[in-house]
Amino acid sequence: MYYWERPTHEPSCEATEVPGRTEPGGEEVRTDVYAPGYEPAAWIRADGKWRFGVIRARHRYADGVTELHVELAIGMDRFRRVYRWPQPGILPAHPGRRLTRGRTGAHAAVRRG
Repeated sequence: MYYWERPTHEPSCEATEVPGRTEPGGEEVRTDVYAPGYEPAAWIRADGKWRFGVIRARHRYADGVTELHVELAIGMDRFRRVYRWPQPGILPAHPGRRLTRGRTGAHAAVRRG
């Protein structure tokens, strides 16, 4: 379910920010990065208000942890924050979409007839 309008209910708590993982090592991580105009978005509960945030990247770690790298606009300022997903202070707002569908690269141009 996606929420196109600002949520009206009060969550049990605000979104909790986490430090990004920067540990060196062989930890497997899947990173999804989105181009401008194609990003998913979320409502983030911060400073007692629901804020619209654009998800710039999503990291999924082998241990099951998912982190969202979100850009929040508060007034005229923009802030980048990292949040763990899921949590009560974050609601999906827009699913985003992929830039390409199907195969890409050199193989996409090859036609078989």
